[in-house]
Amino acid sequence: MVFRNLLCKELRQYRWLFWISLGLALLNVFLVVLSHELLGGIIKEVSVDIWEKFLISEADLATLDEFSYYLWSQWNAKSLYQLGLIMITVLAAAQFAGESSKRNMSFLLSRPATRRQIFAGKSGAGLILIYLVLGVSTLFLCVFSLLVNHQALWTKLLFSSVISLLWLTVLYLLGCLLSILTPFPLLAGLALLGVVAILAVPGCFLPTRALSIFYHIKAVGYFLKGDLLLLSVLPALLLSGLLYYYTMKVFEQKDF
Repeated sequence: MVFRNLLCKELRQYRWLFWISLGLALLNVFLVVLSHELLGGIIKEVSVDIWEKFLISEADLATLDEFSYYLWSQWNAKSLYQLGLIMITVLAAAQFAGESSKRNMSFLLSRPATRRQIFAGKSGAGLILIYLVLGVSTLFLCVFSLLVNHQALWTKLLFSSVISLLWLTVLYLLGCLLSILTPFPLLAGLALLGVVAILAVPGCFLPTRALSIFYHIKAVGYFLKGDLLLLSVLPALLLSGLLYYYTMKVFEQKDF
């Protein structure tokens, strides 16, 4: 009962972020699909550079039709993770550092609930909001594409989006950790963006590209290079589990 009440309270409190993010995501879906005729030719012209960048073989290239690649490049490799990162930064900073700075956390901790229940309720609500916005908008992307008579590798695109969500979960839990450790929401948000920038550095160099967090969030290995799905899913699940446990322990021991 305590967990459910806290979960509902968090969802109500941040419903404004849900509706704004969903509106932006759906607007982006319209722009991505309807601009295909305009940008499709441009995408084709630069595609050779993209294939060389990720070392894609001609055999792999042949398995992807142009519209599937276009959707992936504009959605999974751009809009999906960008919107997700914005939501994560706002949510994580507000849920912990924000409430701590307003003295709301002390009141919440005085309620008849364990710290584990409180952390589970707050982090659970954050993930529900992120998954709903990005999941609904991804499904709408597929439906709207079909309505305008476009076909694509839907299964592969949807699994790529699942991979993106799992790796965004890692970032969200990392954001929660930094928000718990930081007393001010703005500082927590900047700290998360700073860590994300560091995690993205390996992507600047060919030998370490696969170590970049964005390489995995974009599902490059699975979608472009044909890697097994489990190679992207299992590390994300493992990191999420470890981060959840460690962040919960930090929350339990934190003196607010």
